[in-house]
Parts: sequence; C-alpha cells; structure tokens
Amino acid sequence: METNKNNNNTLGNEILDKIKEGKIKMKSRSYFVMRAILFALGVCVLFLFVIYLISFIVFSLRVSGLVFLPGFGFFGLRILLGSLPWLLIILAGVLVIVLEVFAKHVSFVYKRPVVYSLLGIIGIVLITGFIIGFSPFHTSLFHNAREGRLPLIGQLYRGYGAPRFHNFHNGSIIEITSDGFTMETPNGETLSVVTSDVMKKDLSEDDKVLVIGERKGDTIQANVLRKIDEDSNFFSSRKGMMRRPMPR
Repeated sequence: METNKNNNNTLGNEILDKIKEGKIKMKSRSYFVMRAILFALGVCVLFLFVIYLISFIVFSLRVSGLVFLPGFGFFGLRILLGSLPWLLIILAGVLVIVLEVFAKHVSFVYKRPVVYSLLGIIGIVLITGFIIGFSPFHTSLFHNAREGRLPLIGQLYRGYGAPRFHNFHNGSIIEITSDGFTMETPNGETLSVVTSDVMKKDLSEDDKVLVIGERKGDTIQANVLRKIDEDSNFFSSRKGMMRRPMPR
C-alpha cells in the first residue's frame, strides 16, 4: 500500500513538473466537449453520405433496368455483373468500414463485439438505402440533372443514374409502329425498335420494356424483349407533353 502511494505521488509530481515546464498543456473542459461534438457530427455526416450512396446505387439499378436482368437467366446475370457500378459499390464498402472504425469511439458501440456493430451498421444503411432508393427522392434529382439544373452532383446522375449499354436498352414506349415501336430512354433519347409482330403483340403505349439487341444509330434490332412492371416516373413523358394543350 505504501509503495503504491509513493509511486502515485512520484507520478503526480512528474506530471506537475512537465506542466510547469510547458511540456504538457492543460485543456479546458469546453475543448473536449467541442471535440466530442465535432466527432459526433463527422460520424453523422459520414453515416448520411453512406446511406445516400447506397440509395443512389439502388436507384441506378432501377432506372437503368439492371435490376430486372436476373429475369433473363444466366445471360441476364452475366450482363448484370458486368454492368454494375462497381466503383460506387467498392466506395460504399470502404466507407462502411471507415464508419465502423469511427463508431467504435462511441460508448454504446465500443462495448460490443466488432462483428455485431459492423452487421448493425450494414443492416441500417442497407435498409435505409433501399427505402430511399425506391422513393421519389433520386428521381427528382435525376430529372433536374438531365435538365442541367443540378450543378454540383449533376454529373453523377448523368453518368451513373442511367448509364448507356451497347446491347441492353431500357425505355418507355411512345408509339407502336408497323415494324416495331418507338421508345424513350431515361436519358431522353428516342429510339426505334425493330421487332416481330409476335414479340410486340401484347405491347401498348406507355409500357416499360427491356430490349436486348444490336443498336445502329437510333435503331435497335430486338433479339430479346420483355415488358417490365416499373411505375416510377423515370421518363419525361414526352408523348404526354405533346398532348398537353398549349396555354392561351
């Protein structure tokens, strides 16, 4: 007991000496409070950004039609794996790990095993990301980006929101023609699709379709055609705009 007391006194004296020499600087309580607040804000901002990124990936899969590719079997899965926004997916994974490292400094997280806290973070960001990804949030931003009214992150939506693929096309039917139909893509392109009467017999205007086939210019020779059940307003409804009466 006496030995421990002497050691504590010695340590205390050494600390006081270093403080007097200026080697250790005392910091006020407000400093630690402010640092804790800034750290908490940083974690919240990172958390929200990860959710935004995951929700954007979900939106991108929907607006590009990639989410429907598994319905085409192995051929569709191969296109899906080769067309996923891997850069964004890897970035989201790295940020989740960084978020876990930061979260371990929070009292209710560091007392739990790493596996539990990491799975909890992944579960929260995935569930929240999917909910936002299927909401109108990104659709509104996507249309603003297409119209040039989203200066900061507009390029993200134009590049990843509805990426163009060589033989895979997603669109809304504007008009049924004698040799197929005309469709509008999420990017605002108007494409002519050439197909057989058998393939187009159940199609009508405003149907959303996936088309697999070679594109030459603005014409696609459809090899595979499938109607999809997508009710989000990814398209500019050009046909509806043409029918709208002009103001007097």
